[in-house]
Amino acid sequence: MKEFHKHGFLSLLALLSLLVLPGAASASDCAPFPQLKIWGEYTHEKLQSLVDQRLGGDWDGYLVKLDKGLQQMQTLHERGKGVALNIGGKRYALEGKTLEAYIKASEKRRDVVACLAQEAEIAKLDNFATAAGGEASDVEVAAIQVADLNLNVDGECHDGVASFKVSNQGETWPKLATIAIYRVGNGSPKRVSARRMRLSDGQMATFKVPPAKNTTGRLGLFVEPSWVKRKFEFDATLTCG
Repeated sequence: MKEFHKHGFLSLLALLSLLVLPGAASASDCAPFPQLKIWGEYTHEKLQSLVDQRLGGDWDGYLVKLDKGLQQMQTLHERGKGVALNIGGKRYALEGKTLEAYIKASEKRRDVVACLAQEAEIAKLDNFATAAGGEASDVEVAAIQVADLNLNVDGECHDGVASFKVSNQGETWPKLATIAIYRVGNGSPKRVSARRMRLSDGQMATFKVPPAKNTTGRLGLFVEPSWVKRKFEFDATLTCG
């Protein structure tokens, strides 16, 4: 999908094409994709096939592409400008509330892709996921209440897979923030996972780290908003053993 700046109003036909349809059922634990008519049928299975067959399994590269497109659209929207999309050989001009709705749907799509990426990574490790089994032996959670952030963070270990659950207790974030997980021990902290998100009111996101990336058994989580500078200190830590 190519996205670029263009002034103009959304036609009635394009407006009808933006109607949201119900998401398709899936065996995955991830949420279904938001369904827009201009996207066509969007399912977990089709995206997994796309990433595996056409992108060589490069989920990270696909996520980077989605993040870049989101940032461009958000910047243009904040400046009061419109976006023109070429999708399936058709051209759509979005602006104002229609562009805002499209951005929100794209953010939800990006979150689902990130969830599927984690599932794909963990699936590769099923053969030895229980080797580092055990429950969480230590969880430390710091309050995150600064610069439009009001979060609760919980952590657990199951069959060697460490999980952080981040719940937004405040308003929808004004912009994207990076939620990063670091491996702690054996020198300086090393980032092993990161996701750029814009959590809505009440939204929860789960971050899983497989045993292969948690070789020290100790992890730290840090939330970095794009709209304010925060001192780097772990907002939560988790030890699996």
